[in-house]
Amino acid sequence: MNLPVVPQPEPPKSLTEAAPSPVFKSLLASIERLTRRGLYYHRKTIDLDGLTFVDCSFQNCHFITSNGTFMMQNCLIQGPDTIFEYRGSALKVARLYELMNSSVQGRIVWPGIFPAVDQDARVSI
Repeated sequence: MNLPVVPQPEPPKSLTEAAPSPVFKSLLASIERLTRRGLYYHRKTIDLDGLTFVDCSFQNCHFITSNGTFMMQNCLIQGPDTIFEYRGSALKVARLYELMNSSVQGRIVWPGIFPAVDQDARVSI
């Protein structure tokens, strides 16, 4: 006797395969912009742009900024392995600051950020 074949439902798509709706994308963007309050970060890489941190503590973290659109209020940053990485517009500002700082203090503080200077002392940032 042949039994009828019951069609099997397709397995659900994972969240990474499914195309998120515009409402879901908007919700995710809102969550990403929420203020991080009272959190502890240890050895994390953090893209700062667009985020707000209040009363947070960072130990040996790697901070990245491209445009400086972040806020830190009453935060503690510690650790000998802490890294600050500047990209884009933020890198230009950091290079300009380092140039000004070296002319005032007579020494280069951040050699990796110091702007390019040619043999005629012309600066490129």
